[in-house]
Amino acid sequence: MSNLTDTTIIGNGGSAHASDRYDGFVPMERVTELFDFDARFTKVYVPSPDGGVAEIPNKRAVVHGDTGNVFNVVSGRYAIHQFRDVLIDNVANLLDTGKGDLGVVGAGLLDNGAVGWVQVAPAEGVVVEGDTVSPTLTVVSSHSGKFATSYRTGMFRMACSNQLGALRRNTGSVYRLKHTRNSWLRIADAREALSLMFADAAGFTEDMANLIGTSVTDQQFLSIVERLNPKPEIKTTDGEIVNEASITKWENRRDDLWKMWAEDERVGFRGTAWGAYQAFSTYSQNERSYRDMKGTSRAARNIGSLLSGQTDKADLKVLAAVRQVVAA
Repeated sequence: MSNLTDTTIIGNGGSAHASDRYDGFVPMERVTELFDFDARFTKVYVPSPDGGVAEIPNKRAVVHGDTGNVFNVVSGRYAIHQFRDVLIDNVANLLDTGKGDLGVVGAGLLDNGAVGWVQVAPAEGVVVEGDTVSPTLTVVSSHSGKFATSYRTGMFRMACSNQLGALRRNTGSVYRLKHTRNSWLRIADAREALSLMFADAAGFTEDMANLIGTSVTDQQFLSIVERLNPKPEIKTTDGEIVNEASITKWENRRDDLWKMWAEDERVGFRGTAWGAYQAFSTYSQNERSYRDMKGTSRAARNIGSLLSGQTDKADLKVLAAVRQVVAA
């Protein structure tokens, strides 16, 4: 029976925040073990006027097959995409399509087992001006309705173990399938998804090289920080500052970002637009505190942000500020 708590397995020496790590690819046996449960349907009832219960027509609950934990309430047209079909069998198709050059670099459960994901990548990354990144394809599905069964392209930076979003105006490609009876992932979908991954990676590395070749001075970096981390207005009552906590938080974030830029070896590339971008990315994924993590690991939080598109949005916001300051 699968563990219902959030679990993040990382391979290729990835995030130190993972709950389970492998130096190489994650073995498929470990992935199979992670998703060793089925979701199933149960009827949904409400109290009836006579003191009994009445079934709600055309409504079913999606529950964990072993524990009965309720994931979702859906219509009669909804079809369950079992994790073993989507995240084991179809990922195996991806690996077969890759002819041995691909492997699993991450897998996990989120939201108490309602969301499952597997990330695949080539055996070797791409080196651009001395920095190594790897294209990724993340397959995700959920029993809660939070995510459609889909493929999402992205990049992974080895030096800081960061999930990276898009560098261009458009975000990473997403190939989605609805949870309806006639929708399913096929081997043709796997081939198309892999084509998207490599096509997006080619554009990413081209933009990455341009960022490495774009100079950013220390003063410009501070201007970028000011744009993305504006100083809060000081508020006083009877001469006393009443938002001191907000000001302290702003100061700490500003100082942490400067240290990332100036000193952190994971970031590197000081004096370039790539280094400025990585300072914010590394801070967000490795150092920034989250009040609402509620026991969720940082690695799980990072992959959740990638799957929801938040990583893409945050990265594009940083890059827009970088380009605006450089162009000024």
